[in-house]
Amino acid sequence: SRQCTDLVRLGLVRELPELVESSGVGRPQIPVDLNTGESEGPVAGGVHIGVPGSTFGLLDLRGRLLARRTFPHEGID
Repeated sequence: SRQCTDLVRLGLVRELPELVESSGVGRPQIPVDLNTGESEGPVAGGVHIGVPGSTFGLLDLRGRLLARRTFPHEGID
């Protein structure tokens, strides 16, 4: 579909032509999956600001944690 083509072009999903099964008539359906490649897939970031520190995290589109770092607050009055 046009929407899927746009998502592929944006790098959010990727086609899996190796999983195509012959259905006989008509255009074959090509399965797609989220693009979560180690260096190519998009990521989302999050920040939690709290006491006694702040935490920053990066996740892939499946919600898997890629990186997390906590920074303690110093000199809180």
